[in-house]
Amino acid sequence: MTPSRLSPIVALGLLALGSLSTIATPSSAQSRPRRSRVKFVMPRLTYDRGAPSKRSEGGSRNNFCDSPVGPTALTPQYSETRRSSDGTPLFDMAGNPRQQHFVLTQTSEPQPTFALHMPLAKQDVADLKLNLFVVDQAGNEVYDLPIPVPSQAGIITFKPDRNQAALEEGQRYNWAIEIEFACTDNDLAMPKYGTLQGQIERQALFQENTLMSHEGYAIAAAEKGFWPDAMATVADLHRQDRSDEQHIADWTALLDSIGLEALSTAPLSENTLLLQPQSIQASRAGTSGTARPRGSSSRLFPVR
Repeated sequence: MTPSRLSPIVALGLLALGSLSTIATPSSAQSRPRRSRVKFVMPRLTYDRGAPSKRSEGGSRNNFCDSPVGPTALTPQYSETRRSSDGTPLFDMAGNPRQQHFVLTQTSEPQPTFALHMPLAKQDVADLKLNLFVVDQAGNEVYDLPIPVPSQAGIITFKPDRNQAALEEGQRYNWAIEIEFACTDNDLAMPKYGTLQGQIERQALFQENTLMSHEGYAIAAAEKGFWPDAMATVADLHRQDRSDEQHIADWTALLDSIGLEALSTAPLSENTLLLQPQSIQASRAGTSGTARPRGSSSRLFPVR
């Protein structure tokens, strides 16, 4: 029995249906979420177990006014199980291993970029001051710079301006972001303090000068474990077009890689703040600089 032929009308109808399905396929593909091009790889760094490490302050009124979460430094941290002097793992009352965290990263930048999530802005509290401190391993001060307080809650990025000292390649430094705040007018006489702390070391990202796009630089920095470099570049790309799905995917994946994906939708500052010493800021504002009534950086970083 020979196969029957389709009539011209039926054949045209089937051809039209096939064309419609072909047209629909790319449309459905475009609706899929973008895949991140940036994959951060935690570098194998030897952390100093005696160095202060803390990337987040707790929330609640006792810690940071009425905020359910506290300020958080956007930086990687390593975790390991606490052990006794003989190497035996330690457990909590629920039988879970007790964890200790180490905040450590590397950068190729002479003046590194930091990022901070502030759940509250200046208008949300009676008073708020931020300061960046960096010292070398001998306890010598490298930076003591005030950070402009954000006008809205969210993520700010900041770095010492190019006139400030450069970190030396191959050297490790201790950093701290100190937060001084008063929740209400009644607290102004006795403000509270919170401190985020970690370590950063400067290393070469490339062995020689390399020309590449901003996207390529972010990808390379992330793959080599240079968090500040990758973070600053991805943040700048995200700022250029905040609705760009690729930039959103890269920013979200980058924060997710260090356990902070929940902060990826927080407002991001318009640009990276360039920090200058208090005396320079005061002279430009037409006021005299005064020493802050707080402790020196030596109380933040015990020198052994």
